[in-house]
Amino acid sequence: MIKEAHEGNIDVIISMTSSRLFRYYEQAIQLQELLKQQQVNIITLDNDINTFEGNNKLINKSLWMVN
Repeated sequence: MIKEAHEGNIDVIISMTSSRLFRYYEQAIQLQELLKQQQVNIITLDNDINTFEGNNKLINKSLWMVN
């Protein structure tokens, strides 16, 4: 998924919960870079994250917890 997003084939990542996305530190860092560099949006179905609406505070919190 991350490789596809870097190649520009994915512009939105949808996940059930943020814990599924930020389980591993390396993957969390890559997702954060995608948000900044590739303008990939992330939505979680539990509404913790929706970068379309600017709701991304949990991303930084999740990175802190994983580290």
